[in-house]
Order: sequence, then C-alpha cells, then structure tokens
Amino acid sequence: MFWVSSYFLKEDKAAVYQQWLLSPEAKALMADVQRETGMRYVDTYWTVLGFGDFDCEDWWELPNWAAIDVMREAQSVERLFMRTWELGYFDPSRSARQRVLRTTEDIKTWSPPDKSED
Repeated sequence: MFWVSSYFLKEDKAAVYQQWLLSPEAKALMADVQRETGMRYVDTYWTVLGFGDFDCEDWWELPNWAAIDVMREAQSVERLFMRTWELGYFDPSRSARQRVLRTTEDIKTWSPPDKSED
C-alpha cells in the first residue's frame, strides 16, 4: 500500500529542493519517520517536460492502515513537515493531493450483479 502526496513547488525552489532531498539531513529525517511509523520513503518523483498534473509526488510504502494513525501523532513526521515548511519549498497557493494506492494483488474488486437474474 502506498501513500502518495502530490504538490507544486515555488517557482524558484525546484533545484534547491532537489538538492535538499539528496542531503544527509533529508535522508535522516526520512529514516526517522520509518523507524517511528513503519512507513518507508520510496522516493520523490518529478514531472518531466511538464507531463503531469503536479511538480512532484512523494511515495511512501505503508505497512498497513494503522500506520496512518501512527503518522498523525509521530514526532518525526512533524519534524519533517516543519523542516520543509521552514525551507519554503512548497507553493501553498496551489492545491495538493493525497491518495492511498494498493497493488493489483492487494485489492479486492467486485463484479456488478448479473442483470439476467432479474
């Protein structure tokens, strides 16, 4: 299961944000989140040549639904959020999107009822 956060960056912050994500500070913050919540940071994905609805997406692998509740109270998640907010990378004037995805193997689908039985 994956938690995906899609967002826009401030116009002049893309390069510095990319460098920060590769920094020891960012890697340590992501590792702290994993230790505290069980959520594993997969990576941040960027649109290429404007092909996409947002500038970036952060992908986190969730061990289970309970990790979302743990995340709400986790100090490491708060530190990560506050640090990126302090650095001013994100564009808060534009909407973001959160979603949870599961793999094909992990979902359950239902077929509509057979109408011929009516």
